[in-house]
Amino acid sequence: MDYYFWIKAGHLVSVIIFISGMILNGFLFTYLRPTVANADWVTAAIRWNARFIGTVLMFVWIFGLTLAWLGGWYADVWMWVKFVLAFILAGIHGVQTSMFRKLAANPDEPVPAFLRQSGILTMVFVALIVVLVSTKPF
Repeated sequence: MDYYFWIKAGHLVSVIIFISGMILNGFLFTYLRPTVANADWVTAAIRWNARFIGTVLMFVWIFGLTLAWLGGWYADVWMWVKFVLAFILAGIHGVQTSMFRKLAANPDEPVPAFLRQSGILTMVFVALIVVLVSTKPF
């Protein structure tokens, strides 16, 4: 039995959940400011990232690297460009998670503009990845 389509479905579901979480994180940084009185949302965001988004990121990489291997794309330039963009997205998620921890320790910590725009950055990177995967231009 060929498991390629099941692995592809797992990758797509994992990516959708991961990207949704990153966009939500960007929304939280943009529109919510923690205070001592309402710091519960920061704690909830830390738990959400640790339990769900971080776990899903692991599946994104496992399924994605498996697909690259099964498809024989590991030598293609478009795949390496996609890999770099995906690695940057994972890094942005790491920075988001780190900022939540800083906000939990100090609600007055200023949120950098980069993180306030991280939801938009996530969508731009995802659009670039979708174009690469759909067209395989090089």
